[in-house]
Amino acid sequence: GHAGLAHELLGAALQRLEDTAALQPELFAAQVRFLIRQKEFEAAEIFLMRMSWTMPAESAKLIFELYQSWGRLTNIETELPKFRLPGGVKQEILFLTRQTTAKTTTQP
Repeated sequence: GHAGLAHELLGAALQRLEDTAALQPELFAAQVRFLIRQKEFEAAEIFLMRMSWTMPAESAKLIFELYQSWGRLTNIETELPKFRLPGGVKQEILFLTRQTTAKTTTQP
């Protein structure tokens, strides 16, 4: 309900973490999901390009969620190189994309 305040609080928490060099993958993932919900897709993409390495368990799902919400799943293969992801993460994203595409094409 208070997107502005949430944006400010998450930003302050992230800045504090960057200043201390502490890694908090759960907070980073929450920031990405918040940006996606706010339709700040470019900001989420930039954040993921910079910080996806800190969220190895979440990065594939977050990148998939970003491009799904952004309506850009059809071009996801051309988008992935900018993230410099390990092969397994890329494969997981492509698998999630194929699953989603198969579900939407088989449903009446």
